[in-house]
Amino acid sequence: MTTEVEAEKRGSSWKNESWRILQEYIGHEEFLKRRKESVKKSDSFAEKERAPAENVKSSFQTLVPVKPLLKQPDKAALQTKLQKLKLSAVAGTATAARRAFHAPGIGASGFAVVVDNVKFPETDFFRPRTVFPVRLRHSNCWSADDAAADIRGAAIKFGDTDGDSCFELVMDTGTMAPFWNLPSYEEYVTAMKGGPEKLQEWCWKAPMNYYTLVDGLRRAPDSYFQLVYSSQTCFTFKAKDNVPRYAKFRMIPTNSEPESGLLSLDEQRQAWNTTRLPEEERPQNYLRLEYVERLVKSSIQYRLQLQLHTKKASDTASTCNPHRCWAPLDHPWYDVADVIITTLLTDNVTARTSFHVANLPSCLSLIEPESVFDYNSINYIRAKVYPAAHAARLAKLKGQRPLRGPIEYETQPYSVEMRLGSKQGMLGLKRHLKVVLTGPHRRTEPTSFSEGYKTGNSQVFSMTAIDVGEVLMVTIYNEGGQAWYMESIVVEEVRRGRSREFPAHRWVNDMVMVRRGKASLLATSYAGLDILLGQRLFELQERRRHFRWQHSDAGFPGRLAAGSVKELPPEVRPSESMLQKLSGITEKLALPQICLNSPCLMKKDKVENFVEFKKMVPENVYDRQRLIKHWKSDVVFGRQFLSGFNPLTLRRCRKLPETFARKIDEIDQLLPDGTYLLKEIEAGHVYMADYGVLGGLRGNISGRDVFHLAAPTALFHLNPAGDMIPLAIQLYQKPGPHTTIWTPADPQCDWMLAKMFLRNADAQVHLFVSLFLKTNLLNETFAVATYRQLPSANPVFKLLAPHLRGVFAANIIARREMLEEWSVIDDVYSLGPKGRRTLIARAFSKFTWRELVLPAWLHDRGLDKLPEFVYRDDAMKLWRASRAFVDRVVSLYYESEEDIATDLELQAWIKDLHDNGFNWEKDYPSKVPSQLTTQTDLVDLVTAIMFNCSVQRRALTAGMCDIATFIPNVPFAMRAPPPTREASAEPSREGLPISSDDEQEEGLTRATKQQLLSTLPDRDTARKQIALATAMSKVTDKGPMLGEYPGRYFTDEPTQAAISDFRRTLKQISRLIQQRNRNARGIVAQELVVSFEGAFSEIPKVAKRNTEVHRAVPYEYLLPEHIPASIGP
Repeated sequence: MTTEVEAEKRGSSWKNESWRILQEYIGHEEFLKRRKESVKKSDSFAEKERAPAENVKSSFQTLVPVKPLLKQPDKAALQTKLQKLKLSAVAGTATAARRAFHAPGIGASGFAVVVDNVKFPETDFFRPRTVFPVRLRHSNCWSADDAAADIRGAAIKFGDTDGDSCFELVMDTGTMAPFWNLPSYEEYVTAMKGGPEKLQEWCWKAPMNYYTLVDGLRRAPDSYFQLVYSSQTCFTFKAKDNVPRYAKFRMIPTNSEPESGLLSLDEQRQAWNTTRLPEEERPQNYLRLEYVERLVKSSIQYRLQLQLHTKKASDTASTCNPHRCWAPLDHPWYDVADVIITTLLTDNVTARTSFHVANLPSCLSLIEPESVFDYNSINYIRAKVYPAAHAARLAKLKGQRPLRGPIEYETQPYSVEMRLGSKQGMLGLKRHLKVVLTGPHRRTEPTSFSEGYKTGNSQVFSMTAIDVGEVLMVTIYNEGGQAWYMESIVVEEVRRGRSREFPAHRWVNDMVMVRRGKASLLATSYAGLDILLGQRLFELQERRRHFRWQHSDAGFPGRLAAGSVKELPPEVRPSESMLQKLSGITEKLALPQICLNSPCLMKKDKVENFVEFKKMVPENVYDRQRLIKHWKSDVVFGRQFLSGFNPLTLRRCRKLPETFARKIDEIDQLLPDGTYLLKEIEAGHVYMADYGVLGGLRGNISGRDVFHLAAPTALFHLNPAGDMIPLAIQLYQKPGPHTTIWTPADPQCDWMLAKMFLRNADAQVHLFVSLFLKTNLLNETFAVATYRQLPSANPVFKLLAPHLRGVFAANIIARREMLEEWSVIDDVYSLGPKGRRTLIARAFSKFTWRELVLPAWLHDRGLDKLPEFVYRDDAMKLWRASRAFVDRVVSLYYESEEDIATDLELQAWIKDLHDNGFNWEKDYPSKVPSQLTTQTDLVDLVTAIMFNCSVQRRALTAGMCDIATFIPNVPFAMRAPPPTREASAEPSREGLPISSDDEQEEGLTRATKQQLLSTLPDRDTARKQIALATAMSKVTDKGPMLGEYPGRYFTDEPTQAAISDFRRTLKQISRLIQQRNRNARGIVAQELVVSFEGAFSEIPKVAKRNTEVHRAVPYEYLLPEHIPASIGP
């Protein structure tokens, strides 16, 4: 497509009249003769790729006869010429310290986005929506006077760097080059440098010379922007389909206005007179000034396009002739990328920036020439000469004062405070550090600091650089130093007395770009400043490259593709000291001295009596003596299902299971006088704990012992005193000979064993479902989508990041211990690796996101109105406070539900969660939605994630030390199978209670003390259980607690005010909980003592008697000041 055709498309009637003008001077016959000779000469290298010779259609729709290839010099001559040109270019550059062509020009940076609907063959490089930082240089080829007639240039590189990048193009005005190989290029250069007479002679010598010159010259254009730039030379193009193709590129302005500066008819008649016209009054550098003025007003947008030629058997080498253009009807232009230029570069940076045509992605390549006459010799010479000339220019620039321009800049003193947090020292920081400050349309050069001082965990530096206006972004370069963790950066414009904070929260390995802490939505983030849009898009692209989904575990939610902490993205990688804390659980399990320096814990054989278990309990266990004394109490047993470490196990019983229905009369005997089971179910006083999810799972055989477990279901009764009393326990799910229902009317030891197996089952579900699946794995799923789809400026990201960023490192360690064989868990829990995976997959298949929304989950389980449910009361206070905070912050940015529905980032986030997090195997409509449409849904989901990372996580771990360090109370592993009625053949002694006195325990009848101790863990397993429970109860990182945001993800005042109010609310909640605990009421612990009229009486009678009165244990696990804000560091 010639310039003439492009002009017509843009509504211009411009014509290239060079051939008509030439015919006027030399006559028609002479014109045809010269054109034929010039065509013959330029096509002389058209080596045919098949014989015999054929006619090849040119871009001018004429038939050009192709002659056999002339004998050419070999490649040695090409190399000789190359060395001469290198020496010449280096010598010229070293003398002038400027480019031989295209100087001085104007440079700018921005970004390019590959179009969404790519219509050319697929490649790995030009993937839809891929974002690249770019630098662009506009320039004149020959003259420093912008008003002259000249070839105008546009050089672009896909990288914001002085040196090499992944893709660089050098383009000029004109669709065809005024040369076709190295000799013709030398003739062209000689003509351009020889003045008007030489140039006219060159034009008249060959009509194509004249035509291409007029095609490419632009006299005094209005702007560098309003021009069309073409690569002219071609490249090989290799797509995924492996079809051989050639490619050419061009860059056009995005508007449809006619191209500026095209030569008028009179100017075409004197095309060789390139100097400015007498009437021209604009300054010599007006194009540079106009470009600056245009950029200050708004970003400048271009469209990069691609033209393809599919290689055919009939092709000759003339296909690659830059002196020709491809027929537009057969070679349409495809959109490749939108190029958005946002920021002016100083002349000093522009001069240092190289543009090398050999820097190409894998889908493009230069064509190696056979000789200097080859059509591809131009790009080959450029590829070899440009780097040498650029190196010489850089060497020369080092000895000169920095270049000023393109405009006069004012300077500004800045103070830059680096807040490094407490994750590492700051040794040698200044030596390897450079900073770039970016304003709305200009930026400083990379600047080293001359002085600085330390203050706490911060280091403050001073610098003087050009005044960029309001600082919008800060770029930090670590040039070869040790990586450091950057919490935030505070930049003060000293003269204006204005400071801005830039949250970072990441490791600085090489380069980090951060923006101001003020949150914003995609639609309002830049308010005309496309520079912020570019940063936003590029940040997300980089995150998607680092935060990749992995779906290697069937039945599990999607997770981050990282096998070790070292493979984590720098943004979420913990420091070495923090990693040691995370690994502490494993170390503690291996070190017996962490529990107590008790001789009991150093032995590895069977525990001889219950006194040994009591001695193992750490001294720091809350109310240790009461736990040891009353652990057998049914009141205490039931209370631990509500205020223990797995408080959402119970569900209101609305229909009695069939197997329990057969025992209804016997269960009725256990209820207070005048009450019956069915009536109590209808009244809402009967609750169930169902562990059917464990059905069919075999015990652990991976550790050093063989462990067992049951899949029980239990009924509980809420008695008039407000106590949750166990009524019946069924240890097997399927009806059969072993489907025994145990009640308090059974022999004491059998009832104890049934309760132990129930607590053992609860321990499996607690660790692997409630804790590992619902807080670890699901939060990692939320975290992956959050980092992939929400940029740091998005308010939802700012709300969630402090809670989610540590889960990746924590899960790498937890996954190894929870899922792999021969882990420490194998020696502690009844379930082995295969059973643990099956359990998690089963639970995830039934998971709904309502399980994470506390009010919905309480309502679904019928626990919303249960009296004296302290976990629910405290958790709901914290839920309501968290939700009010989230709702307030969300409302600051999403003013309407339309804002939510049209937020592309938010919708991409929920869709990524739906498609790749929760439904990657098959569609589960009840998991998470695929879109968000209301503010209520958004607030509930964000609140649920925050709550699950903090409050719920703490509720599931805080009580483990207090409850599970006395092994008989909650045995994590059982060394014998569950009891059966057949195994329980020995009659009980009427009215004999099981005392806490170990001597009386010698008198157990149905199941002897020996049987109990043989079922419970041995010393080594007990030691590891105590170590695990103790370690998991502690806060492993003294990081921020709930409501604390030390990293200041939000820096704007309205959100900071919301955070302050949230903290005040949490303090009020803390005071209420502490007051409640101080006023904890006394309760009567009822122990059900069984008496039989006969040894095998059908219906036992239950004698109820009061034991000692003792106060309820205060519930302190959800004091806000004790709740870490996140999982891991």
